Amino acid sequence: DAVRDGDRIRGVIRGTAVNHGGRTSGLTVPSSSAQRDVILAALRDAGVGPEGIGLVEAHGTGTSLGDPIEVEGLTRAWREFTSRTQFCAIGSVKSNIGHLEPAAGLAGVVKVLLAFERELIPPTLHVNRPNDHIRFEESPFFVADQVVGWPRVAGSPRRGAVSAFGMGGVNAHVILEEPPVVALREAVPQESFVVKVSASSEEGVRRLAGDYARVLSGADRSGVGDFGFTANVGRASHRFRVAVSGVDGVGVVEGLSGVADGSRPVGRLVNAAPVSVFMFSGQGSQFAGMARGLYGVEPVFRSALDECAELVSPVGVPLLDLLFGGRGEELVQTRFAQVGIVAVQVGLVRLLESWGVRPGLVVGHSVGELSAAWAAGVFGLGDVLGLAVARGALMQGQPSGGAMAAVFAEAAEVGSVVGSYPGLEVAAWNGPRSVTVSGPVEVVDAFCAGSGLRCQRLVVSHAFHSVAMAGAVEPFAEVVSRVVVSAPRVGFASSITGGWHDAGSVADGGLWGGGIRRPVLFGEALGLVGAAGGGVFWDIGAHPVLAGLGKQVLPDPGLVWLPTLRRDRSDQAQLHAAVAEFYSRGLGEVDWAGVHAGKGHRTTTIPTYPFERRTYWVPNGRHESRIVATSRPASLREETRKPKIHLYPPAEGISVVKDRMQ
Repeated sequence: DAVRDGDRIRGVIRGTAVNHGGRTSGLTVPSSSAQRDVILAALRDAGVGPEGIGLVEAHGTGTSLGDPIEVEGLTRAWREFTSRTQFCAIGSVKSNIGHLEPAAGLAGVVKVLLAFERELIPPTLHVNRPNDHIRFEESPFFVADQVVGWPRVAGSPRRGAVSAFGMGGVNAHVILEEPPVVALREAVPQESFVVKVSASSEEGVRRLAGDYARVLSGADRSGVGDFGFTANVGRASHRFRVAVSGVDGVGVVEGLSGVADGSRPVGRLVNAAPVSVFMFSGQGSQFAGMARGLYGVEPVFRSALDECAELVSPVGVPLLDLLFGGRGEELVQTRFAQVGIVAVQVGLVRLLESWGVRPGLVVGHSVGELSAAWAAGVFGLGDVLGLAVARGALMQGQPSGGAMAAVFAEAAEVGSVVGSYPGLEVAAWNGPRSVTVSGPVEVVDAFCAGSGLRCQRLVVSHAFHSVAMAGAVEPFAEVVSRVVVSAPRVGFASSITGGWHDAGSVADGGLWGGGIRRPVLFGEALGLVGAAGGGVFWDIGAHPVLAGLGKQVLPDPGLVWLPTLRRDRSDQAQLHAAVAEFYSRGLGEVDWAGVHAGKGHRTTTIPTYPFERRTYWVPNGRHESRIVATSRPASLREETRKPKIHLYPPAEGISVVKDRMQ
């Protein structure tokens, strides 16, 4: 698991054992037999003998009674396996750093792991004369009183043993083994990097961001991914947080420096996360080469698109050639455009879900309603792709030569003017000041020229969502009727009806067929989503099309609109920026392991958490029972009387003068 996850492996715990010494001649007197037993138990648990152990990190407190008993227990245990003498180093880190009480055993483990890493056994200090009661020359051990080389030997893993004994008689022994040699991972080249910073306070976030910026400023490009992986996956997320992204280390450092100097805000996790809404754009958002960058750097997206390509290949759709190959110009054809749009949206949803971002509500615009249905669990992947292929082919097969135009005026005004142009229809009610009209070319041209409204002709081959599409309605309804349909698993607003989908509506082939002919009621559908509590709106598509319309329908400044891809920006950089904003605003958690999955990143050394250190002292006044925090130790305060230790709760007249304590 550790190799798979890219963790840095410092050692392997081969065996452990714990026991109790039972009754001895005194509370602090250890039991040699119990220590022998715990060592033998650890060796059995590890499935190894002592021959391969090169270092014993002893409890070794340096006492005249305890040390001989400990060496005797070790020797008795090892003599069950070998009669060799003085082949294994023995020492105690207590000579270097003192007795760490409950953490003493852990310090010994760290020493052995560092000895593995440096290939050196550090000396035990201040050994001027070994204990006279220990006959090392007759034991398997020699005192490591100077640096001893401990090189790695192929085929023979180095091992170390650590003992830790409690004053009350608890004994623990651990067998450690050097880490395996892990093959270097081939990192996937990235277009962008993202680094999160999180702490329990805003000050902590800013301090940590500054530490990150200082260290990362000296890292090369290959190290930025490992740094981000360690910060994102190896550090916990706290309430205060921010995430920064950049196309290289310089960009990430700039973002971190902005956090550190206060010019960039720090977010706070909200108590009740707002609902994420996935909005799926329709035809018109596609272009040759869309999502090419994401396909190259995001394994989950690539896998999803490859799966889509495999599913549509039997029906004559060369998906990858259309998106990234030499047939990109054919994406203007409806029969290819719609399935291409749906496939890219499927890849985006799969990728976001692997990052921990999932929709609570979905809505789609025109063909985007098929993608929304798939995301809601209505259609299976093969079925939704088949429907996109059929829908696109049927619509392209209808009479061509029509035209469409976007109208930027009040919806009511547009509706009143359209009636004056026979043959002209409203194709989409997108928002309060965004309407699309459709009809014969000459009628659309006349409307644009004579209506007095601001219009923009759209580049299309057909008059979609008009009477020109009538011939595709029944055939598509029949195709839908043959597909297995499930009830929506999340709220699904329909831009066909302007209402909510349910188990009945999603199974209605006539409704889906009618959506080709009828106007798109995107504004009404989005209004429903907003009223249902949607707070974060993800624009799922090759270019942000729906966010602008959505802000007209839902002008609340507290709502968040996040584009996933943008035509004029690196795919991964855009998606990283969206996820970074989502995390930084505290709108939800991100699965950072998913963000780094399959990219070959490994754990590295980065700055540790900036603990806010305070000292707490009990005031000297007898009637002051409140514990206060201070940044100055009590020893620096002026004392007007001899310090006394008071029992708690304070009792009248009971105290002990420190100077008289022995």
